[in-house]
Amino acid sequence: MATATDAVADPDRRRALQRATAAAGGLTVAAAGYPFLASLAPSERARAQGGPVEAELAPIAPGELATVEWRGKPVWLLRRTPRMLDRLASLRDELADPDSEVAAQQPAYARNAARSIRPEVFVSVALCTHLGCVQGLARADQPRRAGAPLRGAPAALDRCRRQVMQRRRFLALSGALLAVACDRRERAAKFNATDITGVDWARGFELADHTGKRRTLEDFRGKVVMAFFGFTSCADACPLALAEMAEAVRRLGPDGAHVQGLFITVDPARDTAEVLSKYVPAFHPAFLGLRGTAEETARTAKEWRVHYQATNAHEGNAKHYMVDHTSAIFVLDARGQPRLYVSQNGRSVERIVEDLRRLLNELS
Repeated sequence: MATATDAVADPDRRRALQRATAAAGGLTVAAAGYPFLASLAPSERARAQGGPVEAELAPIAPGELATVEWRGKPVWLLRRTPRMLDRLASLRDELADPDSEVAAQQPAYARNAARSIRPEVFVSVALCTHLGCVQGLARADQPRRAGAPLRGAPAALDRCRRQVMQRRRFLALSGALLAVACDRRERAAKFNATDITGVDWARGFELADHTGKRRTLEDFRGKVVMAFFGFTSCADACPLALAEMAEAVRRLGPDGAHVQGLFITVDPARDTAEVLSKYVPAFHPAFLGLRGTAEETARTAKEWRVHYQATNAHEGNAKHYMVDHTSAIFVLDARGQPRLYVSQNGRSVERIVEDLRRLLNELS
């Protein structure tokens, strides 16, 4: 048995293992391909208490990756093959700290070339530490351009970095303007989530809801909108986010009528209107599921800076796969302007409610 909590409970260990994820991706693809096992969900009691989560390693074949959930976060369990382990030495030049000389980056048991207690087993939280994007694995045979991120690092990491820099530039500009602004009330509120006011993306969409009606962002003008991109077969991040969104609306009481929850699928092939109509309203009757064609989905994701990538879980079964995707909640104000980026890291219903109330108060 392997306890995921031992590897991720400590923040320093979590960050260290996140850095090692890129190397793990390169190792994983040493095999011709690898299937993902179905997500192994912990008990409701363990999830609620944030207690240790145990997973059987025996069913995980060499070269396979399993995912368990711990405190609402996906945790990878990778069983390396002998070939993957043999390739470790060839990846030294791509690691920032190949010999684990910086003690703060690795827990004592992982200060070795394998970054693990047992070399053949690698454990890591599968979330980007920048903005909470769900990690993905790249194939080792994909060409790497000059200046590109480390082999195995997901394309989402590049997007996260660009978004961080964009947000920093915007916040710096906002700070300068704030000193000379005549109306200080508009920027006086302090949000718990990341303030993205003024970005030039997440400005709209044109999709069909789960009743078949075509929808645009203009349909929800006058309401604060919470939007989440995911898929109904998701075992962890998606139901957790929808549950938090629904509970936040309920806690607002009568004011909740002025908040619209949207679930935008990144898996339109499986998430039909019928599937969405049964899934989304189960969390809150007023929430809407949105879907489009493959092209519309890609266009919307690009507009909202959302990364998603389908990965085959079992060879020969085209209908059984998982989708790595950005796991943040986007919040827009009643004018349809993007205002908040609610990362999965550190997110709570209480903090969401506080931010929604601040945005709702702008209506008065």
